[in-house]
Amino acid sequence: CDVTKILFIVPDENLIPFAKEVLRTNHPQIEVASAVYEESIKLIQNRQSRGLEVVAARPGTAAAIRDAHLNIPVVEIPRTSFDIIRALDEAKSYGDKFAFIAHSEKIWGVELFTEMMEINLRQYTVSFKKDFEKEILAAQAKGAEVILGGFSVAKTAKRLGIPCVLIKLGKESLLQAAREAKQICEAIEIEAAKRGVFGTVLDYSYD
Repeated sequence: CDVTKILFIVPDENLIPFAKEVLRTNHPQIEVASAVYEESIKLIQNRQSRGLEVVAARPGTAAAIRDAHLNIPVVEIPRTSFDIIRALDEAKSYGDKFAFIAHSEKIWGVELFTEMMEINLRQYTVSFKKDFEKEILAAQAKGAEVILGGFSVAKTAKRLGIPCVLIKLGKESLLQAAREAKQICEAIEIEAAKRGVFGTVLDYSYD
């Protein structure tokens, strides 16, 4: 698969250099751009005419892309347990009761490492387009001292004056999404080649 046909969308332009550096060794031609939610729609439409085949994005933006019915496969750039552990390590300086808030995204195995790290962490999932503010305030009311989440969650918590830690984009997440995107791209190209052969056979049979 020609990886120029794959676009990674990250939520903050400051993440672009990091993402490119991580992808550079094995996926140097994957394009990386920044946008959140509906902002990504025009970005994708502009590139579809130039041969874009697969998009990768964080869960909230991925949901917005799917809702737009752009007829393009969407890979979610996941949050891994490694990302959560790194964020928790940073968050421990603010308190010891944490709330992880994200778009319909449950991190499996959290109970295990929260036990190991002896911390109190509750997960909250929010459906796309739902107000983060309400969930953040609800988590705080239930005793959360520090909010953990992605770009939009951290931005909202800061506005509310609630301690928060941004769960940063991890190397493992990017590489996992890159492998999945490349597999999808290759499958699309194999299917297109099959259709091309079938079309040639049909043309020949009518000659």
